[in-house]
Amino acid sequence: MLANLTSLLLQEPKDYLGTIFEKLNLSQHFNGQFFTPPHICEFMAEITLGNEVENAIKEKGYFSMAEPACGSGAMVIGLVYNVPYKVDTTRERDCLKC
Repeated sequence: MLANLTSLLLQEPKDYLGTIFEKLNLSQHFNGQFFTPPHICEFMAEITLGNEVENAIKEKGYFSMAEPACGSGAMVIGLVYNVPYKVDTTRERDCLKC
């Protein structure tokens, strides 16, 4: 299952785990467990990313980020969608690999 998920994420990064979790009704909304919709994750990444990412890539060849409440990874996926718009990805595309 992990191999299939990895393959899917490499083809098209999106929140597969969150989607499955919600469709199987496994979330615990009564305990405050919610999944952030993808368009919100992408928006948050867009307004958060600044020149620091591009500067870090130019300086170190990569950048790092912290996502302590990762869950299904939707916020990280939102970041992956937005980094190419913030940096010259002709050379830096490898910085998106985990």
